[in-house]
Amino acid sequence: MAEGFVKFDRKIENWGWYKNVNTFKLFFHLVTFANYTPGEFEGITIERGQMVASYRTLSLKTGLSERQIRTALNHLKSTGEVTHVSHPKFSLFTVVNYDKYQSATQTLTGERHTTDTGATGERQQYKNNKNNKKERNNTPPPAPENDTLKNRTF
Repeated sequence: MAEGFVKFDRKIENWGWYKNVNTFKLFFHLVTFANYTPGEFEGITIERGQMVASYRTLSLKTGLSERQIRTALNHLKSTGEVTHVSHPKFSLFTVVNYDKYQSATQTLTGERHTTDTGATGERQQYKNNKNNKKERNNTPPPAPENDTLKNRTF
């Protein structure tokens, strides 16, 4: 089973194939399981953003029929999102703008991207502000520094 994660911008909702469930599902699968680093398969170099599969394998993995895979693939090819090259036993699928979906400049550190600090940073800032507010509420206000009070005897 593959590990790691992929990202999709919320603007994906504006994409032309977003509401076509089968086409979106195939596209999501291809982006999710495409190579994120170059590799080799049966003497063929598989680049970043490419994936080796058969229609049968895609059908089994996505739950779509082979006919639905072909139709969805034709949609993706017609708008330039995906290309594919057929070989006797498999096809090589390419997500055309893979780096648009999965930035090549981000590097993995453990389970997180080094650039993925926004939400964590915001939560930490919120926590710090909340703790600071509690401290301010529990601390009595400082005594006024009035020279006339200091020299006064009661």
